[in-house]
Amino acid sequence: MTIFLWVVYLSGDPYAYQGGDTVGYIISSAMIGFSMLAFVGLIFEKVWLIFFAFIGSFIPMGLYMLGAENYMRFIGILNIVYLIIALHLFWKTRIKMNKEAGM
Repeated sequence: MTIFLWVVYLSGDPYAYQGGDTVGYIISSAMIGFSMLAFVGLIFEKVWLIFFAFIGSFIPMGLYMLGAENYMRFIGILNIVYLIIALHLFWKTRIKMNKEAGM
């Protein structure tokens, strides 16, 4: 979903200036990369990948996007979902390790 929102932003944000913006393309491409990284981390259940994607996408843009007055607010919300997923997988793995250790 986050990838879709960034592609919409790249193709022309209806709420912003419609000219070509090199910085916007660079930022959007990086955020799409972090979204793909989170997806790969989810598939392979790698908590550190999802957490890295959260830090890399939420700190520079997701926090800012939470204050948006349009559909871009969902980018910030979905970045928080990365954190929730990472914490869920972390605790799931921790509980599994404790059960295997006999605790």
